Amino acid sequence: MTEQNSPLLTVFSEPTADVTASGPESPWYVGPPFEMLCGAFTAATGYPLTWVVSDGPPPQTQDQATRFPITAWSGPVARDDASVCGYFQIEPHDVAKHLVDRPDAAELARLLAELINQLGEARSALRSSTAELASQAPTTIQFERSASLGRRIESVLKGTVAAFNCAAVGMYLLNEETTELQLRATWGLSRARLAAPARRLEDATADLEAMLGHAVVLSSDALFDLWSVPEADFGAAVCVPISTASSVLGTLWIFNHEPREFEDRETNLLEILAGRLSVELEREALLRKVRPQGLPT
Repeated sequence: MTEQNSPLLTVFSEPTADVTASGPESPWYVGPPFEMLCGAFTAATGYPLTWVVSDGPPPQTQDQATRFPITAWSGPVARDDASVCGYFQIEPHDVAKHLVDRPDAAELARLLAELINQLGEARSALRSSTAELASQAPTTIQFERSASLGRRIESVLKGTVAAFNCAAVGMYLLNEETTELQLRATWGLSRARLAAPARRLEDATADLEAMLGHAVVLSSDALFDLWSVPEADFGAAVCVPISTASSVLGTLWIFNHEPREFEDRETNLLEILAGRLSVELEREALLRKVRPQGLPT
């Protein structure tokens, strides 16, 4: 994570993902089967046949076009865009005697090209059908009796406080209008704080910064007022977003009694724990939509 340093405040920005692309798999139209096919054609007709992998027109000089033109094209549908991936070519050469006439050899090469094209189309159609069937597979959800959402959330918060050796942690969630943040779960704070009025989002400076994808680290209480820290009776605090792939749900705050620094790895861990909370919330929302009436949560 990149870091903007300040004696009292640290804002961690999300890094750009470093993704190393893996090499593509060998295409189906390259390999021994096609080499064997060309060899069998040559043995049967006397004309050397080659398979050229290319996404453009075949190279052809005027001399070759006059003496012995390229006789067949093959455009197997081996890519999603169904573009041409190669062609058959009967090599121009001088041989006194061939086993078949040149027009017959050319027609045979053309039929081979057409057959390969149909094979490619069939493979592409099979791939599409398989993906469609997979997307339509029924999903079986086991509605098992488990701990309530509140107990699961509190378990995560309790583990967070223990992992960081801090004093308290709070989960603040947005309302449906995304205008306010309300403390919905806590470990270490007074239970009475759950009944406190919601905070206006437009005044929650640190929360807004966190929702933009930054972790706000306040190593002392000197900037608490400026960053609108929701719990003022502490010496240090960190705020990270609680979000899913498609939406922001709220923020997670962790508080320490005394001023302290938070390392980069600690901030990363806190973001992971916030991700665990978002998974629990998203799972519960999904189950509420599909849970049959009368089954326990």
